[in-house]
Amino acid sequence: MSALLKNMGFNTRIVTAYNESYGHAYPELYIGDNMDTAYGILDYIAERYPYAENIWYSERVLEDGNLTQYWLNFDWSGSNGYMHPGGVYFQGAYIIYYLMSDRVLKQK
Repeated sequence: MSALLKNMGFNTRIVTAYNESYGHAYPELYIGDNMDTAYGILDYIAERYPYAENIWYSERVLEDGNLTQYWLNFDWSGSNGYMHPGGVYFQGAYIIYYLMSDRVLKQK
């Protein structure tokens, strides 16, 4: 999914997460660094999928502290019970984010 979105011109990253039982990988879609724009996208998804209880996304403040990036959870395979972009995040004890360039962004 991430490669398809990247090929269409979108900015994506891969998230790998592990818990006590297994690991999971899923894409996130960059939805901008402007809060109003990001919230507009989130509102659109909420309207498009009215059965969605919540639309999940993450915020990443860059090292200089001057810019916040917004990323939409694109793990909507149904394995987490959600059939729309912005489904609930996989609960992992250890999480790594990768840009399509394979550079590690953050470890938790």
